[in-house]
Amino acid sequence: MHHYHKSFDSKARTAYRWYGCNMRTLDLVLRHEDESAIQQGLQEKIKTISLPFLQMMLGSNSEVTDHTSHSIIETSCFHQPKPDDERYLRTDLVVRSITAFAVWKALHERYGKRLFDKKSLQICLFANSPEAASAAGGLWEGRCHTRIWNGGRFTLLPMRVKGKNLTLDEKREPEILDLNPMIPVIQDPKVSTCKHGDYYIPIAKNNPTFDAYFLLERLQIALQITISSKHSINPMGFDLLERALPRTNAERAFIFVVPKTNPQRFACPKPTTDLQHKYQYFVLPLEHQDSRYCPSSADI
Repeated sequence: MHHYHKSFDSKARTAYRWYGCNMRTLDLVLRHEDESAIQQGLQEKIKTISLPFLQMMLGSNSEVTDHTSHSIIETSCFHQPKPDDERYLRTDLVVRSITAFAVWKALHERYGKRLFDKKSLQICLFANSPEAASAAGGLWEGRCHTRIWNGGRFTLLPMRVKGKNLTLDEKREPEILDLNPMIPVIQDPKVSTCKHGDYYIPIAKNNPTFDAYFLLERLQIALQITISSKHSINPMGFDLLERALPRTNAERAFIFVVPKTNPQRFACPKPTTDLQHKYQYFVLPLEHQDSRYCPSSADI
């Protein structure tokens, strides 16, 4: 029976979660306490690898022999056939993955912001071309979904009826929306009632009324994400929102998520149906550039 000091045991668990099962690295971290040097060395190795080469290493069907790569990419075979299985004598199906969280974080710091900046540039360029505006809208929508379902504090600008349109109500104070992280879920038309903690995205990619909805206490929130300065509030989807609303929820909000460049220009037609009149309407401006929300590891 081995007895370990409690603080050492805690440090070992933390190191294992951070560096994975690489025993040489764990030994250096736990015995020699040169973790900063290990991280520096890891960053130096990553600097020598281009993003296309990294993607090649993850998807390659051949062995990777460069010693630098083995501290970044690991290979494993999860399904070990038994001797009586016909696959026993065949070549193993090898899966390649990032070796540990520390490696993923170092890769993300080096490549994540670059990918984010490239997408930001694409959004700006595409938005200025009528032929590419839909592509810009798709990139913007994906970014906004990630921002919102990760939670945080958001500022909502109230809207009011002015003539035939809804525009910003500059006389009312902005409202603060505090959100906990949510789980993205593809909306199932067969499920009539949504639940707290899920972020629902329509199964139809060209849903004319909303791009997502979720619950916040007794409030149902629907989102329409757009890069345009004008947008309709198509009545077709409001029936679906009403069916998904739990009986305990009495309040409703419809939020237009737009780039922060000039939200004062945004307008939409005023509500015309009884269901539309049940909603409060807001504009949520978001930044194009915010490196805290870099692409996911799948993008890298």
